[in-house]
Amino acid sequence: MDKKDVPFSERHRKIIKICFWTAASGGSAALGWIFAARETPENVRTPILIAWFALIFITSLAIDITWLRQLTKATNSLMPLMDTDPDGYIEKLNALLENKRSPSLKAVRAINLSAAYSRKKEYENAKRAILEANEKKLHKSLAPYYWTDLALYEFYLGENDAALAITGEKRELIDSLRSGPNALTVAILDVLQANALGDKDKAQELILAGREKFPDEKYSSKWQELEEFING
Repeated sequence: MDKKDVPFSERHRKIIKICFWTAASGGSAALGWIFAARETPENVRTPILIAWFALIFITSLAIDITWLRQLTKATNSLMPLMDTDPDGYIEKLNALLENKRSPSLKAVRAINLSAAYSRKKEYENAKRAILEANEKKLHKSLAPYYWTDLALYEFYLGENDAALAITGEKRELIDSLRSGPNALTVAILDVLQANALGDKDKAQELILAGREKFPDEKYSSKWQELEEFING
């Protein structure tokens, strides 16, 4: 991945952290020396120290927030690549997020990585990737995507019991995506669920409804593949 594609705060994160904590430690030591040299009374020293440590905390937080925002922006900028070059997307996503310790970033990487594998119809790899996210530490904003995608992969892998358990237990989360950018995924999931329940007529009806709701030519291949899957 080109360095220009990696945010400044990510490329120089260690240096920024070292410089910040060196300055914070140096400032704290300087304050201690000044207080001792001038025999500053406690009623003056205490509010100064509170303000100083509050400044350290706020600055540290601002650095982390800036880093996270820039990393999120860089990750989102890769999304168009997922459909045109999933292998390239996987490589660049890993360059950005692999080995990150934050549970949220791990989950974002796992969900997006699995989605890229699904574009290649590598559903085993997609499931393996998404399960790298810790479901117990999922941010509430990521949970609908996690459970919807996991159910989708399990249906395609023929793991119908596990997938149906998800679509039953996590229905509210899944339905929350019906009106957003992931509406197509939920529509496909409905077809796979009907098929898994043995109702092929309903599955076909849902495919027809899906074609009408998503008439764009770029989606036609998805419906064709889905029809071949349930009739295979």
